Order: sequence, then structure tokens, then C-alpha cells
Amino acid sequence: MLSIIELEQMFQSDFTANTASLTEYKEAKKYYHSNQLPPDVESVIKQRVAVPIYENVYRMIVNKILGYKAQSIQEIRVSGRQEEDKALAEVLNDILDVFSQSENYDKEIIKRDKDLIFGLAIMQVWVSKEGEDFILVLENIPAQSFIIDKYSTDINAKDARRFHKIINVSLEFAKEMFPDKGFNIVEDSIDKRVNLVETWIKEEGGFSRYIWQKGAEVFSYEISPFKGGGHPFIIAKYAIDEKNNWYGLFRDIKPLQDYINFAENRMANMMGSFKAFYEEDAVINAEEFAGEASLDNAIVKVANGAIRDGKIHFVQHHSDIATLSQKVNEKRNLAKLLSGLNDEALGMAINRQGGVAIAQRRDAGLMGLQDFIKTSDEMDKLIFQKALDFIQHYFTKRQVFKIIDKKVGDRYFSINTKEENKIKVGKFDLTYKTQLKTQGRE
Repeated sequence: MLSIIELEQMFQSDFTANTASLTEYKEAKKYYHSNQLPPDVESVIKQRVAVPIYENVYRMIVNKILGYKAQSIQEIRVSGRQEEDKALAEVLNDILDVFSQSENYDKEIIKRDKDLIFGLAIMQVWVSKEGEDFILVLENIPAQSFIIDKYSTDINAKDARRFHKIINVSLEFAKEMFPDKGFNIVEDSIDKRVNLVETWIKEEGGFSRYIWQKGAEVFSYEISPFKGGGHPFIIAKYAIDEKNNWYGLFRDIKPLQDYINFAENRMANMMGSFKAFYEEDAVINAEEFAGEASLDNAIVKVANGAIRDGKIHFVQHHSDIATLSQKVNEKRNLAKLLSGLNDEALGMAINRQGGVAIAQRRDAGLMGLQDFIKTSDEMDKLIFQKALDFIQHYFTKRQVFKIIDKKVGDRYFSINTKEENKIKVGKFDLTYKTQLKTQGRE
């Protein structure tokens, strides 16, 4: 068993290594929710009594990718490696269908897909007991609440030997879990909240679970709490750079998004401003001329002959605005290319084409999503592998399930009532198929 000092050192070391990635992840979420302009830029715009402008290209791209992913057709099937395992494989398929049709499954998967685009997705498969029966619970863990082993280089963190999950709970709940223990309350916490750390470390025999608090003590220690010695987490990183930092689509889009926002605000300022040059004897009162000439409806008195002799000259920004507008369009198109989407895939195409041609160009625009789809599908496969492992270890008593079958309606099935439906540990293959729905005329 590790001491509180050793746990704190491990946590701090892993947290420091993940800081850059977590900072980028949090910034991606800010940009997605339209918090894109830096404070100094907003300050300048407010000083000019103007309205801040931002064009959230990043959100449009993320939502379109999530939309296509939500429309994907998925099929998960288990097959036994031995002929005598065929009947058991069908029972396992039914239990997996119950798991994937649970109330929170789709909601948690949608959260996972968004987190994966931002850079890191973590899912937790937990075995929960309801009376005498076991059920599987799927939950998405926000990336900002999860720290991965600093030495992990695998895109699914299969090589990681420790994980840290930060849990924020009420003081009352913490006391119920660990009576007679002292807790450090979160600063400025009106409701008296407590931050606990749940650390999973690979020790002899499997992953052990620690629950502790910084500056306090180890509240709980369990040696391999799950049968089989595993941990409950499934992890996927969108991409990994040369410094072993994980990151998402945001890294490629951010410079383009910043330029578009800068240019839009710059053009708005140019359209409402001008420069005026005049000879000293052209105006009667310089301050009055400067103040009144800048108004939308201005009647300004100048010296006799000043306009006829060309002693006053106004400079507009029309050419600069046109150049900026052209550059903005270039950045928009580049953002689409980097995201792997074209106008057809984004639903923005206005050129007239046949149904087959439109379908072909849309499908071509979706080819760039294959890296994201592949990573997401691999994570789904790992989720069902984890679920299958828990089913074989925990579902050992008689149990009745309800399953919604689209062909025959609701039906019920039992396990562990006879030899054919008895759940036992065996060798099975998991087949996972997915494809995007097409919208062609045929």
C-alpha cells in the first residue's frame, strides 16, 4: 500500500505532464461555446463603442462531425470460438443489446464523441448491484477531471500503469462514505464541497484502487476490486504530438478561427471609420469639424472655397476591406479542408448537380473524418470488450432481462437457468461494424 506522500507525488508528476494538453482542451471548449475573443481585444472594441463580432466556424465543423457520427449505423455481435459456445454467444449478444439500449447509453456516447474531438475521451463501465442482480452502467468522465500516467504513449492508454480521477462531492456525502475522517473543504465553497482523488495503480495482481485527498490522508484502499484485476476506464486520444501531448481538432482550426474573428472586427471598424485631411485655412474650427464630420448625419461648415479648391480630402478603406474579405474566405475554405469536410458534407453547396453527383461529392467530403470515426469505433469496441469481461465475471446468478426488439417487439430472456444460458468465462470474438448513412435518391 502506498503512502499519502507517494500518491501526492505521483499525482503531481502526472498532472504537470498533462497540463499543456488540459489547457488546450479547456480552450477548445471555450471556443466551441463562442468565448473566442481575448480580453484585450474586447476591451479595445468596447472603447470604440462597437459590438464584438465572432464567426464560430469551429462550432459549425464540430456539430457537423457529431451529426454524421450520430447517424452512423452500428452492429456489435459476439461469436464463440468453439461450436459449443454458439448458444452462450447468443445470450451474450442479448445482454449487450440490453446494455446498449439502456437509458443513458446514447447520451453518454454523444458526450464522449464531443470530448474526443476536443482531444480526449474517457468512458467508465461500472458494475452496479440492484438487489440481487448486477447491471452495467456507462458514464462519460470529463477530461478535465481525469489524469493519465505521464509515461503512457498509446492512443488508448493501454500501456498506462496509473490513472487519477478527481471527484467533487458534498461534505455530507464524503462523511457518509468515510465517517470519522477529516476533510479539506474547497476554498470559497459556500455549499462545502470536497475534492477527492480516486487513483488506480497497477500493482501485483492487477489494478488497485485508492481514494484520498491532497493534504489529508488515504481514506480507502482496495486490492483489485474488480474480478479479473482490471480497471473500469476506456480511453481514447484524438491525436498525439511529438511531445507526447494529446490534442484535438481545435489545434488545426484555432489559427484560422482567430484570423477570421480579427478580420471581421477589423472590417467592421473600417466600415464605420475614415480619415480626413485638410489644410489649416480650410476649416473654421478644427475641433468642431473633427467632431461633427465623424457623425452619420453631419452638416459641417467649412471656409469659403475649401471644397472647390480640394483643401479637404477623405480617405475610405474600401480596397482594404475587399482584401480582408478575400483572405477571410480563404481561411474559411482552409478550415473546411483541415476538418475533412466540403460544402456538400456541410450542407452549404449551392451549385446544381444530379443526386448521384451530390452523393459522391458528399461522401468524398466525409473521407477526412475517417481518423475520427476509426478512433471512435475502436473505443466502442473496447467498451463492449470491457462490458463482456464484466458480464462473464459477475453475471453468475439467475437473472431476467427485458430487451426491445424492433422486429418482434418487447421480449424477456433469462440467464443461468440451464446449461445453454449459463454465463461462464470463455473465448469469444467481438465483431464491430459501422457505416455512415447515405442520403442519395436511391
